[in-house]
Parts: sequence; structure tokens; C-alpha cells
Amino acid sequence: MVLRTAVVALCLRAGAYGGLLTPSFANGALLGIVVGRLWELMWPGTLLASYAVVAAGAFLAVSQRMPVTAVVLALEFTGSQQEVVIPLLLAVAGATATGALLRGTTAPAAREKRPR
Repeated sequence: MVLRTAVVALCLRAGAYGGLLTPSFANGALLGIVVGRLWELMWPGTLLASYAVVAAGAFLAVSQRMPVTAVVLALEFTGSQQEVVIPLLLAVAGATATGALLRGTTAPAAREKRPR
């Protein structure tokens, strides 16, 4: 997973043409599978594919800064069932909030209320 992320970043820095949608989605899915495997050791019986879908949506939301589109694409790309919707929404909301915190940005409504 780390090697795949590094290769994508190096290719883009070198000037290669291509989008970031598929690599972001794939990297998130890989991360979800790794974390899902670890979680299965403590809580067996869940589907590994669910972890991949949830993590792919969250990773895509943060890396492309498009949370609503990431939710829709994660559900459409995978044809996931309804059981994944709530965890996906929670993961995307948490990842988006964490990404904004790390970038030092605030929500649009909060920016409007700041004194100038």
C-alpha cells in the first residue's frame, strides 16, 4: 500500500497525465482491507469488503476534498448494500473533519462569522 501510494505520487510529480480518482479510491480500499484484517482479529464475523468500501470512500473524500461525491461514487462503484451507508457516511464525515483540522481550515459558515 505504501509503495503504491509512493509510485502514484512520483508519477504525478514527474508530469505523468492521469486522474487521481481511481488511485485515491484504490489506496483507500487497500487501507480498509489492512485495518479490516486487524479488526477481524478482535471482532470476527464482519465482511472484509465492507471495510474496503468505507475506507475507500473516506480516503477519496479527504484526498479530493469532495465528501458528497465520494459517498455517491463509493456506493455506485461497488454496488454496496444498505448496511454500508451509515458507516460510510460516518467515516466520510470524520475523515473530512479531520482533514480540515489538519489543514487548518474551517467550515464556510465559520469563516463568514470571523471578525475582519
